[in-house]
Amino acid sequence: MSSVFRRALDNPRAIPGAAGSLARARLNDAFETVLYAQYGRPTNQLTEDWDNLLVLDACRYDTFATVATLEGDLDYRISPGSATLEWLANAVSDRTYHDTVCVTAQPRLARYESQFHAVDHVWDRGWDEELKVTPPGPVVDGILAAREEYPNKRLYAHFMQPHTPYIGEFAREHVGIRTGDAAGRDRAMGEEVSDEDWYHAIDAFEDGKISKGVLLKAYAENLRLALDAVEGLLETLDGKTVITADHGDLFGERAWPVPWRGFDHPPGVPALKLRQVPWFTVDGERRRVTSEDPRASGGMDDDYVSERLQQLGYVEEGT
Repeated sequence: MSSVFRRALDNPRAIPGAAGSLARARLNDAFETVLYAQYGRPTNQLTEDWDNLLVLDACRYDTFATVATLEGDLDYRISPGSATLEWLANAVSDRTYHDTVCVTAQPRLARYESQFHAVDHVWDRGWDEELKVTPPGPVVDGILAAREEYPNKRLYAHFMQPHTPYIGEFAREHVGIRTGDAAGRDRAMGEEVSDEDWYHAIDAFEDGKISKGVLLKAYAENLRLALDAVEGLLETLDGKTVITADHGDLFGERAWPVPWRGFDHPPGVPALKLRQVPWFTVDGERRRVTSEDPRASGGMDDDYVSERLQQLGYVEEGT
């Protein structure tokens, strides 16, 4: 084993420049081989068999299995990405889904409008200025409206929870929206923002400002908020419904099979806790689905989309 490879195995981020990039690429290739051999290859969830696909942003399989009390069948999938932009690039960018309507609280879908029959940007009208995110309720309303308007289309809905900011009662008291990415908009508007204000919850945990127990409780609470909204939705939504996620999250675990501790959800990381996501199926009477050309759209202003993304803590393009 080369010295570069050994050093990268101990701490890949400490290797600068081309040597570090090469070492990380080799490690990723090796770890992907191990991950896929044990848990299966990545699945593009958008191409599987469903009438309604409900994507929970940054939802870990193990937390879902512990928190969810819905009636249905739980399995898992290996996601094609460890961050939202990577997932979209692998699941959407080179395909068309003209039989599908997208209802999204995730602003990153703005760049993929033409791939779907129609896109409802719930994050625009449903944005909560206090919480700095779109809560689950407006997404549910958008799904029900889309089901009525597009009776012969599949529905793909993208909830932001359990991704930060953590907006439940416990989280707002013990973590605070300040550590839930509220500073992004202030910086975008030209205001002075300190490093302390810029932190989101996982950054604060990584630096010892909140405990892991507090972080995990706030994360699970965020997931419950999404699942409570979904539970009510399932009572009225017809068809075969699948609940899944674009990627998971790391809370300081050793990111098997990666030997260093990981935080958040960086792109390009073949770690089990990032790539293993729930695949929860609720059967229902199937509906007839047809494909049609996309509806004309005026598109979304790039600066406006960027502002919303910054409010959510998306500082780097790849996350």
